[in-house]
Parts: sequence; C-alpha cells; structure tokens
Amino acid sequence: MRAASHPPRLRPEKVRELEVSAASGLCADDTRFFVAADDEPFVLEYAWQGLAPARRHALFAEDWPRAPAARKRVKADLESLTWLDGATLLALGSGSLPTRRRGALFVPDTGAVQSVDLGPLYDALGARLGAINLEGAAIGQGRLWLLQRGDGASGQSAVIALALDRARRSLSEDARIDAASLLEVTEVALGTLGGTRLGFTDACWLPGRGLCFSAAAEDSADAVADGPCAGSVLGLLDERARVAWSAPLEGTLKIEGLFARPCGDATLAWLVADADDPGTPSPLLRVALPL
Repeated sequence: MRAASHPPRLRPEKVRELEVSAASGLCADDTRFFVAADDEPFVLEYAWQGLAPARRHALFAEDWPRAPAARKRVKADLESLTWLDGATLLALGSGSLPTRRRGALFVPDTGAVQSVDLGPLYDALGARLGAINLEGAAIGQGRLWLLQRGDGASGQSAVIALALDRARRSLSEDARIDAASLLEVTEVALGTLGGTRLGFTDACWLPGRGLCFSAAAEDSADAVADGPCAGSVLGLLDERARVAWSAPLEGTLKIEGLFARPCGDATLAWLVADADDPGTPSPLLRVALPL
C-alpha cells in the first residue's frame, strides 16, 4: 500500500448471503455470476436478476468428509475462477497441498466438465517461489495472470504471467497447463494492514486499467492454516506489476473473491468473503471504486 496517500476506507454494501460458507472465487458476465468455495467440489451459478441461485455445477465426482480437519486434507481448495474464453470457465486449486494441484474446465451452458492437471505448472512455480498458494486468476493482454499469496512471516506475494495461447492449447490437448506457458514471475510488496502482512486473494482484469486485486491481512503461519484476519484491501497493479492504487475496506472481512467492471462513470466491484467458519454464510458485497 502507498502509505503517503492515506486513502479513505471503502465501505462495501452487503447484497445478500450465499449458500456457501467459504466463498473463494468470483466471476461473472452480463446476466449471471459464479461463486467457487474452497471447501466444496462445485461452483454455484446465480442470475443477476433476482439474485436467486440458478444451478449447481459439480466439478469433481467424489465425496469429501464433513469433519473440517479431514475435509481440509482432501479438498481441491478451489481459490481462482476466470473465463478461459466466452463460454468456458477455468477453476484452479491453490496448490498448497498435493490434493490441491488440480482444477476444472466447465461450460455453464452445457454442463460439460473436464478435470485439469496443474502439477506440471505448479512444479515449475514451486522451483521459483517455494511454497505455492495461488489465490487469483484473470485474463488480459494475451496473458493468463495468476496471483501467488505470500503466507507466513517470510511469504512473498507475486504476479505470475502465462502465455494465454499456450495455456489454452495445452488445456485443449492434454487437460493441463503446460509449464512452458510460464513467462514471468514478479514479486510484489503489498505492505501490511493492522500490523499483519497482506497477501493476494483474487484478481480481475479491467480493460484499459490493469489488474485489479484483493488482498487480505491474515495472520497465518503457512498456506494451509487459517488465522485471524485484520482486514482486506482492494488495489490496482500497473503494467510492471507495481501497486498503482490501493485502499482498505472497512471491517475485518477476509475478502477472497473479486469481480469488477466499469459501470457508467464508476467502477463497481463485487466481493465475496470467507469467515473460516462453516456455520457463517459468505456474503456477496458491492463497493464503488475511485478508478
């Protein structure tokens, strides 16, 4: 964050509660939006009109244990959700455990689903970054952008650029993302909030603006353990992956999903949060950005 600017805190408006408690990814088009939860094997689709759930998209044909500790060990940990093209969505696991090195392609209009092997790419990223915890994905300027969340006292957040054409081709041919699609890894200093290091939690490409991001200040020892959250920020990265603008949100919500788009003279962002409590539904929030 740019300490000198002291931006005012953004005040998000709660739109509704969602039917999941660990919302982690958010993506949308003009008529609907999609929510991934990091401890569920499905994605929920909602219509913007009326905000009623339209349908559930199962991504993995498996049953996960309900006990939180056991579920944490086997879940796919879907943290990122983005349009791969105009019809297909790509959901990505975080990579923080072996069970989380997978994802899925799915076509909402037909229900078609295909599992994706992320192991080759995550091996290459691990050689560069050490522990992997990918929490955001977006497409823009011919790149598939991934955001690495820096966890623990020494964790470093980073922006990862993949060649979009190469990634699409390997997904189409081999149902995986080829490590050769990796172009660049850029470490990003996000600063702290409330004395706790900030780490990326999601991304959304804003045409003509750059990569919009959310980041949370969660006091966690590693990429798997949960911890208390001091709050979240929204921001914008420039073409060199430097923080061009950022502002904190009111409260201490851990924002995990972000979708933003221009609306007239304003830029609106929709957000989802995770309370790390199975009994607390995730909220859908909306806030205007000064961009």
